Formats: sequence, structure tokens, C-alpha cells
Amino acid sequence: YTRSGSKGTKLDHVKYAQEMDNLGVGELMINSIDRAGTMAGYDIDLIKKITSVVNMPVIACGGAGNIQHLSEAVKQGGASAVAAGSMVVFHGKCVPS
Repeated sequence: YTRSGSKGTKLDHVKYAQEMDNLGVGELMINSIDRAGTMAGYDIDLIKKITSVVNMPVIACGGAGNIQHLSEAVKQGGASAVAAGSMVVFHGKCVPS
């Protein structure tokens, strides 16, 4: 997607990841925009689909809400690293009411 997720590119995400891998991209960050900020967990199926076909490191992003989510992205999804925004920012006194 482009334009803040409002316009689809019609590209297949798995094939695109493979193409980037074949071109020698050093790492790939997957941001599940439909889960970003929800703190409901990463899209493990999407992460797994991509990590199973590429050789480069994959960073999971979008959906982290607790430590278990981070672990799931790595152990179940095969991610090399994770990113967590809302989980870290909206913690304790910073949680919006």
C-alpha cells in the first residue's frame, strides 16, 4: 500500500519480498498497517509467509502489545527482530484516557 495505506499497489507481498531478496536487499521491515497501534499482536501468518521464502533478516512491525507478542513474532513467525511503538510509548502514566 501507499499513501498512508489508502491506495493498494496490487503487488503480491510474498513475491515482492522474494524479488527484494534476489536483488540483494540487506533486511526487510514488514509493517502490518492494519495492526499498527492496536497492541493486538503481530500478523504471524504474514511474517511466516515472508520469512519462509527469503534469506535476509526480517523485522516485524505493527501490533506489539506485550512481551509475548515479541516472542511469537520471532519464535512462530521467524522474524529476526521486532519493532514496538505503542507498546513502549503508551505504558504506565502515558496511557491515554
